[in-house]
Amino acid sequence: YEYLIERYDRKTVSVMVHPQKGVIVKAPVHLSQERIELFLLKHDEWIKQKINKNEQEKHYFDDVIKGQKALYLGKKMQIVRVEDATQITDRWIAVKKGQDIQRNVKKLLKAEAARLIPLITADFAQKMGVSYRSAEVKEYKSRNGACTSEGDLTFSWRLIMVDKALIDYV
Repeated sequence: YEYLIERYDRKTVSVMVHPQKGVIVKAPVHLSQERIELFLLKHDEWIKQKINKNEQEKHYFDDVIKGQKALYLGKKMQIVRVEDATQITDRWIAVKKGQDIQRNVKKLLKAEAARLIPLITADFAQKMGVSYRSAEVKEYKSRNGACTSEGDLTFSWRLIMVDKALIDYV
């Protein structure tokens, strides 16, 4: 993989894998190229995992941008353009003509997650005989959910894209 070095007045080296820009190394101004390459070698496995994850997400959103398919409850749903409202049916995800596909599919999936996941949570709590204070859906980048000792449960909206059995598991 190729990488870009950004030099700053700093003491530490860091690396990030940006979805569009690729691997970026932030390094002190006077750090040698050899030390940077050793740092990258030490973090090689992590970098390759992030690159792979970005590629998978890119392919998914490429399909959305092309107006082809999006995942909903583990099924690839066809995206179609319609005259009336943006909605999810049992056969496809309908996006109103003239609206941005990617933005509206994401918005629709978030709204569906906010509606469905708290219902699933309530059902499981009742079956298990436990209680909680709240169940909400958030924008998590690297986790499926979290809970607090006060009984607040939060879930990633992206769970709406996986199979119902996996949502139940989380």
